[in-house]
Amino acid sequence: MQTFSRKQISLYTALTVVLALLLAVFRIAVSVSSLEPFVELYRQGVIADDILHVLIALCALILCSCMLLPLSDNPASDIRQTSQLTVFSATFCGFMILAYDLIFIYDAYTSDWAVFAPLLGRLQSEWVSTPANAVFALLMMIAAVPAAIYFLKVASAGAADKPSFSVFSSFAVLWFVLFVLNTYYDNTVALNSPVKVLRIFMILSFIMYAAHEGRRILDIALPRWYFAFAYLALFFGILVTVSDAVLYVKGILSLSDGWLGLAMHFAYILYILSRLLYLAASRTPKTARLSNPHGTPTV
Repeated sequence: MQTFSRKQISLYTALTVVLALLLAVFRIAVSVSSLEPFVELYRQGVIADDILHVLIALCALILCSCMLLPLSDNPASDIRQTSQLTVFSATFCGFMILAYDLIFIYDAYTSDWAVFAPLLGRLQSEWVSTPANAVFALLMMIAAVPAAIYFLKVASAGAADKPSFSVFSSFAVLWFVLFVLNTYYDNTVALNSPVKVLRIFMILSFIMYAAHEGRRILDIALPRWYFAFAYLALFFGILVTVSDAVLYVKGILSLSDGWLGLAMHFAYILYILSRLLYLAASRTPKTARLSNPHGTPTV
């Protein structure tokens, strides 16, 4: 399977973590001084938030530069094989998605199914739920189960049959798609809120990584795209989750899914990191860039 060298993967992984943590600290500082609590909009006339967004874009471009690196063939880098950290993080992801689903169902039940009011033909304030919120919430609730099964299969099955993996991995992608749509249509946060925008970028990067992991499992990988989205997902995940957690503790942000949502994001960040660390530890033959003898994409 084609991949980057161990040194290249390790270097970009370390760079991703460092850049994300540095910008998380900067985002916390900017938000503490300039973000309006609960409104989640920066005060007018503040340029620090513009500087933050420019730095985020520059860091994302730096990480995407990995697509310029040469590829080499490494049979040991089969992503269907799992390390102990991957087993733990995949199990963590599976249980967190199920926990998120169960608590969502419980909250909906205790609120007399208010989130589904538009589907039930009941009048409801648009600040509680809209038809779009209701539809996406219902589909998320259903897709969460096979999405969680995918991560549990990764943890328990290792190099299991490809058809099974492809079916369940598609549900993991679908669940993230529904999650980002539900976030976008969340009326409790302004559409132009920089907090919401960053969260959407984070979930979009999760979607793209999950899609390319599915391709890699099926041996139809696009290695450069896989690593680019892995680094972007890790970058946005650490940046958003770490800073959101601190700002939530300080009472500056009000997260609709609270600590459970943060824990779920952290679980997936750890999962992506475990994949990169496993690939970085896989022994790569001392060969130059190799062409793909089987004709599979190598972009």
